[in-house]
Amino acid sequence: MESAQRGASAASTRRNGATVVRGARERLREAATRLFAAHGYSNVSIDQICAEAEVSKGAFYYHFDSKDAALYGIYQPLLELQMQRLTDILARPDPLPDKLRAVAEDVARICLERIDDLTVFMQSMHLLEPETRALVGEQRRRYHRLFAQMIENAQAERILRSDVPADLLVNQLFGPLHYSTIWYRSRGPWKPEVLARQMTDMWLDGVRAHPPVARTEGKT
Repeated sequence: MESAQRGASAASTRRNGATVVRGARERLREAATRLFAAHGYSNVSIDQICAEAEVSKGAFYYHFDSKDAALYGIYQPLLELQMQRLTDILARPDPLPDKLRAVAEDVARICLERIDDLTVFMQSMHLLEPETRALVGEQRRRYHRLFAQMIENAQAERILRSDVPADLLVNQLFGPLHYSTIWYRSRGPWKPEVLARQMTDMWLDGVRAHPPVARTEGKT
């Protein structure tokens, strides 16, 4: 899907007649993010991305096979970072409740810190080519399965409520995070780490195992 990245040791290199300047990939990714956010994925051309990034069209095709690959390139680093952080936390010898908090707070913070990338991708994901969309879906399901397995372990130990399926508890965390692309702005008053902690607190308060609350019939 994407071409191999050039080595970081050279200031520039030649490939297929194109001079590729170090840093071009990141500039292209940032330019695509800005343009997709401002005009919509369908209304942006590769030429516009190159002009915004101040790189040649040859440099674009060195890093990305297509505009579809550029859109995937916005989200791929976020997916990879989330998966790496999840596996790192799961490998720790920490108590399960600590891992639950760490995973939830970490993924919330990452999403908020990368809110511009997440927003563009959530708005444009349905426009990906079917093959690329299937790849993203599989990557997200892999993360979901690992998270759900941790929740199932916590349910078995009566740390989390067991009257709700683990998959639904995972979605209960990611639903507000995905909705944050509507209202959260990176230049707004909330710091990502503070908001991530607060969102994690609210999620844990809702999914922890609690004694059943007695209900009184006929009263509101």
